[in-house]
Amino acid sequence: MSDKPFPPPYTTLGAIEIGMAFSTLLFGVVSLQTFNYYRNFPNDSWRLKALVGAVWVLELAHSICSWHGMFLVTVTFYGQPSHILDPPVTIVLISLFAGIIVVLVQGFFCFRIYRLSGRKLWLPIFCFVLAVSPLMFSLKILAIFIESGEFSSLLQGTGKILLTTATALVPVEHGAVAGVLIYYLLKMKRSNSFPQTRSMVDSIVLWTIETTLAATLMSVIELIMFLTRNDLVFFSFYVVHGKRESFTQPARPRSSHPALQWFRTRCSHHSMVAIGSATAATCKLAATKHTG
Repeated sequence: MSDKPFPPPYTTLGAIEIGMAFSTLLFGVVSLQTFNYYRNFPNDSWRLKALVGAVWVLELAHSICSWHGMFLVTVTFYGQPSHILDPPVTIVLISLFAGIIVVLVQGFFCFRIYRLSGRKLWLPIFCFVLAVSPLMFSLKILAIFIESGEFSSLLQGTGKILLTTATALVPVEHGAVAGVLIYYLLKMKRSNSFPQTRSMVDSIVLWTIETTLAATLMSVIELIMFLTRNDLVFFSFYVVHGKRESFTQPARPRSSHPALQWFRTRCSHHSMVAIGSATAATCKLAATKHTG
């Protein structure tokens, strides 16, 4: 292995450790909410249960890969700073798992759009293509890393272009899915004269806006850190890419209507479970499940 300059620990190892610690905390939240979901909603369809279980398994794999890579860099290769620039492949595998999580969750969102739009195909297909695109970029990024064996290959040339594009697509995809769902929810509200239903739709729209803005803001900060700095500070945001939805939970609605409280409880379990990812709030999933 060629000699490389000692990288600053605060903006390399420090950034990675902070991101992984926070990611692990969110995984604990996901695990608790997954348990609560299966306990409290045993009558949900097997498809939705399978989706929740698949997301949790992928999150587990995401966390295992994160800490495996961190252990090798900080313990197995202790005192060898060059390994920070040449980390194990498991560090990059986390982007693959995060991409699969996003595809699963967004696939369900796209199906909700399909139902709400009166079974129109072009809108859900467009949104699904946006969701799949980052995964395709992640596969190419993984191939570049395996071929070069150096993390620096992702910070320059083709690797940097791919990583930049994949990160930039996240807020675009967030906005597209959230915008389409809000449009059809408001359309449903206009065609419904029941105050209770209209109040529910207002709360769901508010949740959608809040969580989309929060997740988009994290993606934008990650992109700015990646483009403007020559260190791994961006990795603190990158490593929680698959778990950011559990961090950006919607604020509780102020309404005390009993039906809305039930809706809110139902929604909070789904949103915590389907954190995939770097998507609009899963409360939209619960909402459209019962209104679509």
